[in-house]
Amino acid sequence: MAETRLSPDGASVADPTWATPLGLDQAYADFRVGLVRVLTSAGVDPRSGTSIASALGINRQLAWQIATISGESGTAPGLGVLPGKRGLDLFAQACERQLDDRSLVEALRARMRSLEEAITAHTGDRASLGLFAAALDPHTLGDTSEALRRDGFRAQCTLLGIKAATQVRGVIFAPSRRGDPSAVSLATYQCFTDLVRLRRDRPCRLLFIEAPTHDDGSPAMSADTMRAHMQEKFELDAALSTGSIDAVDIVVQGVRGWVVLQPGETGRSGRSNLVFTGSASYEHPRYRTSRDMYNQIGMVTYVPTETMHIDCLIPRSFAEQGSLLKNISVSCFDASTGLPMRPVTTDDPAYLFSLLESQPISATELACDTTTPRMAEAVDRAARRVGCTIDQLVGVRLTSSFAMSPMNFVVSRTLPDRGA
Repeated sequence: MAETRLSPDGASVADPTWATPLGLDQAYADFRVGLVRVLTSAGVDPRSGTSIASALGINRQLAWQIATISGESGTAPGLGVLPGKRGLDLFAQACERQLDDRSLVEALRARMRSLEEAITAHTGDRASLGLFAAALDPHTLGDTSEALRRDGFRAQCTLLGIKAATQVRGVIFAPSRRGDPSAVSLATYQCFTDLVRLRRDRPCRLLFIEAPTHDDGSPAMSADTMRAHMQEKFELDAALSTGSIDAVDIVVQGVRGWVVLQPGETGRSGRSNLVFTGSASYEHPRYRTSRDMYNQIGMVTYVPTETMHIDCLIPRSFAEQGSLLKNISVSCFDASTGLPMRPVTTDDPAYLFSLLESQPISATELACDTTTPRMAEAVDRAARRVGCTIDQLVGVRLTSSFAMSPMNFVVSRTLPDRGA
């Protein structure tokens, strides 16, 4: 049997799609229309939280939620700030006190009930609404899921026994150190700020790499060279770190390897800053070939981190610097069931979200980075490994809040054709 709902003009209509996501979209749209009508009839600016709070005598948090919904056409972000049932009832009561025409408020209450019914049909209960709202729009999942990731971050810190305030993972694309015009050297830096152990008896993974492969999945490096590859890529810089060099170890298993933090002092008294820089002898393709179309660098996170920065840098003199800065993209994948397919794609079932906003960075911005002590020195040391200095670099930084374990952030760059 078809359910009934109120149309935007207040009429009751049959809606055979009520048990579909489209029904939830319509229920939210109907509620929003009623909301705006009530507020404008009361002479209140529906998009001003200050005006709503002042005119109706409700608290600022509830007024902000109402104003946000009034101006938000998207179901996912709108449901993300929807007040609870008690808050909506308080709002309706406040409107009744201000309006002589009770029919508008009654129509709004009917739309509120319809929206609650749709929420129950689609999510089961209000507790699950945040999860559902965050998942409705995959394009904004990185932003809308931040509050959910914060809760997961806190839980993971306890379970894994480790956390960090800031983690910076950077890659520097540079000309081949071997003089090979068809290859690029890659320098990397990894910085952990305020790294704190929460469990004394537990070693923790910090960094991971797998032996490089071509886009077709064929190996580009043998397992025999993995330990040397790890040592080149992840060298602890004792001069820039506050932790002991004995606190970390390299573990290699076949074509995979980890940098591991050993058990040690727990709590803030034992916190440390760790900086790793390196540049492996293996060099990546510079131009598109039949076997390789991308530069793709995976950065697996094991340490729950409040702020995660991913830097992509290149010398100004490098011919590809313009296309690199325009073509760089960073996507996040679930690594709990293994790494994503190669080459990585957002069609992969492991895909979670993409980092959409990048900020230009230079030596000045890196020197002024207050979140990571001695950031500029770390970048300069990594740059010198591939024959350049920090003042020669330009690039972009992408940021994610509350990075959880294990997430795999993959930097992707489509390779240009030779001579392009």
